[in-house]
Amino acid sequence: NPWVYNPAKVADKPFTQLGISYRQQWLGIQGALSRLRLDLQGNVGKNFRLGGMVQQISEGPFQEIEAILVPAYALKLREENYAINFGLSLGIGNRMVNMSKFSDPNDPGLIGLPNAKTYVMGGFGIDIILNNLEIGAAIPHFIRDERTSTENFVSPSIDSLSFFLATMGYHFKMQGNIMISPEIIYHFDNGFESSQFEILTTITYNQKVWGGISYRQAYGGSVLAGINLRKYFDISYIFTVPSLGAITNR
Repeated sequence: NPWVYNPAKVADKPFTQLGISYRQQWLGIQGALSRLRLDLQGNVGKNFRLGGMVQQISEGPFQEIEAILVPAYALKLREENYAINFGLSLGIGNRMVNMSKFSDPNDPGLIGLPNAKTYVMGGFGIDIILNNLEIGAAIPHFIRDERTSTENFVSPSIDSLSFFLATMGYHFKMQGNIMISPEIIYHFDNGFESSQFEILTTITYNQKVWGGISYRQAYGGSVLAGINLRKYFDISYIFTVPSLGAITNR
C-alpha cells in the first residue's frame, strides 16, 4: 500500500480495490507496535481518485483509532503512462491511554495526561510517471500531533517538514512475462536530524506471483512474497530482520 506514505499513489489501478493489512513489530516484545488497517480506493471520474482507510494502532499503553480520507488528481501529460499525480490525506483520530500499563501510574510526569484525546492529521504527496520511470515525494505528516499533550483536543498546526520521503523506481520488462522493479527510498526525519536510504527490488512473473528483497540503511533487511489468486484476490507477506546494531540501539 504505497499510498499510505504517499497519498498521490492512491487508486493507481483502473479498478476499485479493497484491502486489509496487519503489522506486528518487534515480535516477542510485550507492548510492541501493532496495526490493523482496512482500506478502500478507486477512480472517481476521469482524473479524480479517492481512497479511505480506518486503522487501529496499539503501542504499549496507547490505543488509537484513525479514519483518513485521501482525494487525488491525475494530470495526464500525453499518454496513459505519462502523468503527474497529486494527493492529499486528511483524517481524525482518537488516542486512549491505559494508565494501568505504566510501571508507575503515579509518576508526576503523567499528571494531567488525559485518558482520551482527539487529534487531526494530514499529508501531501506527488507522484510522477514517465513510462517505466516513477518518481515520488511526500510529506506524510505535515500536521503536528503532540502525543503527550495534556489537552483533550490538540489544535492542528503545520509542521515544518518534520518527516520527508522520496522514492524513485523503474520497471524493466523482460522476456517471459517477467518484470524487475528496483526502487530506492529516502527518508528524512527532522526530529532525529537523520536521513536513511532503503533499496528494494521486486521480481514479478505474469502479474501473478512476485517476490523481493530490501535493505534499509542502519536497520536491516526484508524479504517479501505475494500471489494473485482467482484474478481478484491478492495476498502478500513481508518479514523484516533488523541488524544486531539496530536492536542494540533500540
